[in-house]
Amino acid sequence: MPEITQNIGAAVRSARQSLNISIRELARRSSLSATAIWKIERGQMSPSIVVLNHIAHGLGMKLTELIDPVLEEETVVYTARGSRTSGGANDLRDIAEIVSGASRDWIIQAAEHILKKGARSGRQPMVHSGEELVYCLEGQVQYVIDGKTHNLNAGDSLHFKAHLPHLWHNINNGSSRMLLMVVPPRGLSRPPSS
Repeated sequence: MPEITQNIGAAVRSARQSLNISIRELARRSSLSATAIWKIERGQMSPSIVVLNHIAHGLGMKLTELIDPVLEEETVVYTARGSRTSGGANDLRDIAEIVSGASRDWIIQAAEHILKKGARSGRQPMVHSGEELVYCLEGQVQYVIDGKTHNLNAGDSLHFKAHLPHLWHNINNGSSRMLLMVVPPRGLSRPPSS
């Protein structure tokens, strides 16, 4: 397991012990199995972002309070395929695997999105500060930016100012994959979630 998994496990164990609660009690509070908590604490299991969020809730913490101290000191982040932190949205039709550093010290947010057939960002366009860079890895993804449609095929990219209303939709007959990078405007240290 990567070092980050070991460090997250140690952070969970330390937070649990500071509350003087058992693994079973944390499992109950987190709606997870005691075995999963035990494996996470020992660095034998790499938890998804959704699982970490449940654990943080069970500890009475925000997710950032749990993982930011683990990530703050990072100056180089290596993430092997298969060990990425991931989370799902849109009823798990969009699985995002984080490929960038995750602490507040990093400016760029980047994730590989695995989009099942019909996946979409939502019905309402998103608007936020900064820029987005999208690279279609596989399949076909349609972006509508400020009312203009852009169809991306594998190898196509799109770079735009994120203050323009935008949304995306997987228009492929099967799954698609895209790399999505969000960069805040100059002077800000962290982009908003997209």
